[in-house]
Amino acid sequence: RSQLSLIAGPVPPAPAGTQPPADGLRAGSLELFDDTTDPNINLEEVGSGGITLSDATTPADDNCSASSCPVVGGDAITLLATSTGVASSVSWSGAGSCGPGDGGVLRQTTIPNDTCTFTAGASDETDIATFNYTITAGAASHGSATVTDSSVGCTGQSSCTVNAGDTVTLNATGDPGYHFSSWSGGTCTTNPCTINNVGASETDTPSFAITTYTITAGAASHGSATVTDSSVGCTGQSSCTVNAGDTVTLNATGDPGYHFSSWSGGTCTTNPCTINNVGASETDTPSFAITTYTITAGA
Repeated sequence: RSQLSLIAGPVPPAPAGTQPPADGLRAGSLELFDDTTDPNINLEEVGSGGITLSDATTPADDNCSASSCPVVGGDAITLLATSTGVASSVSWSGAGSCGPGDGGVLRQTTIPNDTCTFTAGASDETDIATFNYTITAGAASHGSATVTDSSVGCTGQSSCTVNAGDTVTLNATGDPGYHFSSWSGGTCTTNPCTINNVGASETDTPSFAITTYTITAGAASHGSATVTDSSVGCTGQSSCTVNAGDTVTLNATGDPGYHFSSWSGGTCTTNPCTINNVGASETDTPSFAITTYTITAGA
């Protein structure tokens, strides 16, 4: 498909001792020249998407989506990168007209589909379209989450724009008194969550549940104890499942002839005992001592 030229050379003189043809004509010489080159535009995609080459000058080369598209030097070329995943942007690279080879500047767009238009040169070139994705940690009550992709310098952020094929980590942390429960909206199921070989944008939103603890009054001889946390509707029980931060009261009562002596196993020291701002499960076991009296015979 190269543009060719035929150049007519001058007619050489007749050899000595010969006569030209009777009609006065002689065969001249023709030379064939290739005025243009026939380069290839090599197309590469990274991620979920493809590239289509359009050639506004040579219809035969139009609408090419192969890995290598032949064109004619000087033609007006348009490359269309189209995402088939949920991409957030397209970055062009390679030593072609759409990447760093074009003035040394990385061309990046903020839309999932992008066109790059240029004039075909005289030699082969390669243009690479990388489909970028955004991984987001959704906002949540009673905690938060972060996204990290060290390969793009994004660490501990609410979202990261990452490259196709990257490995991304999300980490959810509950507020005091709350713990991670589950993810929704994306592909995460565990915490921390690792997304391997990213191929689409996604938002993963964590949920958090209040942390509960069990406060128990241990069994004892010669008496008993109860636990009360009115905020969870637990009154005078041998144990209560309470929420983090609650205030819980334990009360020990001796059997007839016995009185409270001490607590063991937990944080209680007095009777009744008040545990403020509960932050752990515990068992407090009371001890009881026999009650004694002094009988004196008067003088």
